[in-house]
Amino acid sequence: MLRMSNWSAQTLTAEQLQYAALDVIVPLDIYKHLCELPNLTPRLESSEPASDLVVDVVPPDGSPVTLATLAGTAKIVSSGGA
Repeated sequence: MLRMSNWSAQTLTAEQLQYAALDVIVPLDIYKHLCELPNLTPRLESSEPASDLVVDVVPPDGSPVTLATLAGTAKIVSSGGA
């Protein structure tokens, strides 16, 4: 396999150079794609209209890993005039 090739050689082969370039380019492409995804972590404020909004229920605080743990799903309904 190419990844097991001699990376300490004085001159790298064209295949090694391409592999090394992709090793940098692909993670950057992934990062750019991730940056374009919507932020799913904002909290609702009590002043925001939220009736009929379906929300994920997650722990109130903690690390991003903990916040990514879905505890349940709920639908916010109007309290009838409150």
